[in-house]
Amino acid sequence: MTHKEIASGLRAAGFTISIPLVAKLLKKHGYVKKKAQKKPTIKTTKNRDHQFKNIGRLKVKYR
Repeated sequence: MTHKEIASGLRAAGFTISIPLVAKLLKKHGYVKKKAQKKPTIKTTKNRDHQFKNIGRLKVKYR
């Protein structure tokens, strides 16, 4: 959730709060937005290359 979504939800619940205050409170309590991390695939698949070729073909077809 974004800070804006959290603030909106709290306002809907009857709280008076701003987006910067949500950001401050989350930071104060150790909640930070985490960046998605790239990890190598865990398993191998027989048709992996075929799957990506198919995705590429479908992208061209439906553009």
